[in-house]
Amino acid sequence: MTNIKGILVLLFGSFVMVLDLTGCGSAGPLSGGEKLVAPVETEDGWGYIDNGGKIIIEPKYDSARIFSEGLAAVETENGWKYIDIKGKTVIPENPYTKANDFSEGLAAVCEDNTCGYINKTGEKAIDFIFFKFKILAKV
Repeated sequence: MTNIKGILVLLFGSFVMVLDLTGCGSAGPLSGGEKLVAPVETEDGWGYIDNGGKIIIEPKYDSARIFSEGLAAVETENGWKYIDIKGKTVIPENPYTKANDFSEGLAAVCEDNTCGYINKTGEKAIDFIFFKFKILAKV
């Protein structure tokens, strides 16, 4: 159990739960593969903590999603971009108005009123012709 600045990290074997005890922030599920991290909101913005409650990516984003396939979508004043586990920008800000997690090597993103899918290099993989998006998953 770890409690740092109002964030409580509970470890039950391989199960990890992150809780915000301050009532003025948010914390998400741990993800990221070998190194478990969770998005967390502070008064400075969204960042990421590790499973010990230590901030590993400084809170500076308007919004942050979980890591999926090694990348996480984060929102800045210029739009959404994707970062790696070290906080390095992998796919720069674009005029994306929405961004989702990667699944099967693709992430759904929207530009204004149309949505499509990009790959892990930021190239369009499926044209932006849709009005909504869903997460791709194996059936």
